[in-house]
Amino acid sequence: MIDERASNMDRIFSIGKMLIGTLIMAVGINFFLRPAAIFAGGIPGMAVVFLHMVGTEYTSFFGLIVFSFQALFICIQLPYFGLRKTIKGIVTSISFSIMTQLTIAPA
Repeated sequence: MIDERASNMDRIFSIGKMLIGTLIMAVGINFFLRPAAIFAGGIPGMAVVFLHMVGTEYTSFFGLIVFSFQALFICIQLPYFGLRKTIKGIVTSISFSIMTQLTIAPA
């Protein structure tokens, strides 16, 4: 009983850390990198490059653009990392996309 409760607390703590991390990343990207046109690496960097290629009038769709790029990598992740890590990746990518969309800095 105690081991089960500790295991559940570990899962909740792990999800909480992922959500806090995605919030920090979303704020950093939307308030510093994207307005300064700094193309950082990874999926958010690819989304910033794509956003500058198609025009800044699509800034309001930045979270959706990030999620679109992440969906491709989620599909590739399943056979290599297994279901548990893929589910964590899905939770992280959805929460990151939502938080990126909610923290868009005014232009």
